[in-house]
Amino acid sequence: MNRAVYRIIGIYTLIISIFFILGGIFIPSEGSGTVHTTFSLLFGVILLIVGTVLYKIVKVEE
Repeated sequence: MNRAVYRIIGIYTLIISIFFILGGIFIPSEGSGTVHTTFSLLFGVILLIVGTVLYKIVKVEE
């Protein structure tokens, strides 16, 4: 794919991961460590890693 596409996908993935991480932190729950909180944090961290890798592909190729 084009380098600009990797950069755009990487940036959007990083932005979406921030929302998942913040949602996992601030989801109102009665107890800590619920399934929704854990899933949101884990998915946010995975998206953060994927977005960083996609963004770094562009930096390395340039």
